[in-house]
Amino acid sequence: MSKQHEDGQGRRPTLAAAVREALAHLGHQAPPREVARFLGVMCPGMVYTEKTLSTTIGNQRKALRADGEARVSQLSALADRLARMGVSPAAMLARIREDDELALSVGSRLQLVECLLLLAGFQSGQANRPAGG
Repeated sequence: MSKQHEDGQGRRPTLAAAVREALAHLGHQAPPREVARFLGVMCPGMVYTEKTLSTTIGNQRKALRADGEARVSQLSALADRLARMGVSPAAMLARIREDDELALSVGSRLQLVECLLLLAGFQSGQANRPAGG
């Protein structure tokens, strides 16, 4: 077995994980014989029956479809939210890049939030302080 198909502790992947990887490389509708060929090359020595492989392929295809449907739902919700905000996806990406640059300037996103909270508190405290006080 190649090192890339071990989990860092020398363990082999499960059949489900190997099939999912095969489907990712070969396409979700790859025939079982192509998946088996992929497993033979990438995970030599993996033992399974034809029936188990077929069931696992079906289960992994179903999981991949569910993942895809969830992703479409997320994208739709995000598009609706951006539209309500009046912001294009490109404009939001630009904002995120700016935020990332700000975060890097202070160390991390968490540190950026902490700094902004301190600044907001400082500025609101300055605004509420009496003049000459």
